[in-house]
Amino acid sequence: MSKKGTLSRREFLKTASVAGAGAIVAGSAARPAPTFAIRQSQETVRVLHHTYKPLNDLHERHLAEFMEANPDIDVRYSTVPDTEYNAVLFPALQAGTAADIVHGFGFALPAIAAAGYASPVPDEIAERVRTEFTPITYSGGLYQDTLYSVADQIGVRMAMWNLDLLEQNGVSEVPQTWYEVLEMNAKVDRKQGDIYTQAGTHLNWDPVVEWFPPLLWAHGASLWNEDVTEITLDEPGAVQAAWLWQNCCHPELGYYGDAFVAGLVGLVSTGSWFKGFVQEGNPDLRLLATKMPSGPIAAPMGAAHQSWFVNAASPPEVQEAAWRVLEYFWMRPETQLDWLEVGFLPNNLAALNDPLVQNDEWLQPFADALATAELAYPGGCVGWQTVGDILIEEVTRLSNWDITPEEFVRTMRERGNAALAEQGC
Repeated sequence: MSKKGTLSRREFLKTASVAGAGAIVAGSAARPAPTFAIRQSQETVRVLHHTYKPLNDLHERHLAEFMEANPDIDVRYSTVPDTEYNAVLFPALQAGTAADIVHGFGFALPAIAAAGYASPVPDEIAERVRTEFTPITYSGGLYQDTLYSVADQIGVRMAMWNLDLLEQNGVSEVPQTWYEVLEMNAKVDRKQGDIYTQAGTHLNWDPVVEWFPPLLWAHGASLWNEDVTEITLDEPGAVQAAWLWQNCCHPELGYYGDAFVAGLVGLVSTGSWFKGFVQEGNPDLRLLATKMPSGPIAAPMGAAHQSWFVNAASPPEVQEAAWRVLEYFWMRPETQLDWLEVGFLPNNLAALNDPLVQNDEWLQPFADALATAELAYPGGCVGWQTVGDILIEEVTRLSNWDITPEEFVRTMRERGNAALAEQGC
């Protein structure tokens, strides 16, 4: 989900803040009392996260506030670059030396839980997650009906439209369907020989996890069957969706964000942080965010997530302290509203419905999408991390025009089913 910038399974967001966000609005829900009793002796809790300085700085600010209010807990926060993260995390989990609170990619959480590395979320906190947060926050952390992680950084990628480029090329209304998008492309696309110099759309492997499964759903197909035992990619819908995706990809234009800011692209897919990126590079560009275009069948928005979990190898008293830390710097609405400073939406319902979000013309469509989106991959499936990696590899080949839509469907079936046969779900 370009190497240049999203805080996804493989990458981080390229930039910047949502202007004016982060203030705590009067009337936000009060912080609930801690679930756990406060101990007199000091415990040390180690926290591990990916390197992304704006978010890391915010975490450290919140953790400093926590330690000031809770002198019986000393929190040690560390980061690892995204490109090295799994190579550092998994050996540490296997050796029993990983941090006490770990941030992990959503795909990996079922395998982590199945291996016994994650401690189940305490019942009281699990119930709060189920009732006080968006549905994906809860469903994304389940493995065999037990909650093992608490989701944050939930990726709902919207359609981002360059209204200036559309109008300059005779497109007066934003397309509502994918086939209207193709009509738009016919007006906006420009070539020098066989090379695109301007394009109506520029998709690549970056939004694969959030957009490709819903694109299949919208064409009457699915990546997997109902009990997630087989990669199906039903035809002809899967081939139609793959053809559509490929014809909206123009890798020669480079990183989609730079191409969009330069006024060369009419539609990309990305997150709420993108407004700050556009304002930094081209403040006069008129930008509009909408849900993804529809297909022949109505389909929900898809979402992916990252999550926090507590290391099952940590001593019980450290695990107890770890959940107190997470209650403070992850669960509180006022803390989650600070996420807006670095371009992330809250997933606590009180924060998501706060006037700071709902009265913002830019953020409100994202909030609506987040509140109703469905997990774009099967939660709780141990083998899905490998299948997800295969999906990104094959859609990248499709995006680069290295394979045909028919070859994509065939190869994805073969490789995906081999992975499920080996690892199960």
